[in-house]
Amino acid sequence: MHGTEFKHFLVFRTNYLCRNLCALRWLKQLKTNGTTDEFCLYWAALTPAQQDEYKADVEQLQSAGTWTKASDRVVCKGALY
Repeated sequence: MHGTEFKHFLVFRTNYLCRNLCALRWLKQLKTNGTTDEFCLYWAALTPAQQDEYKADVEQLQSAGTWTKASDRVVCKGALY
């Protein structure tokens, strides 16, 4: 990958991780038997500012090295925005 392609990949990866983090917390804390369709509606209803909170959480978890697997307590027990 070069230049623009790499930047696009990083944005896509970050957005993907933000959505995954939100989904993990949503399933563990709010809607234990939730479906993909239900989560898609939930994610779409979040404001850009709320989605940015997940981005900040992803960056913090990664920089601290604490997001090693999806079942980690620190990942699942974080804030829902």
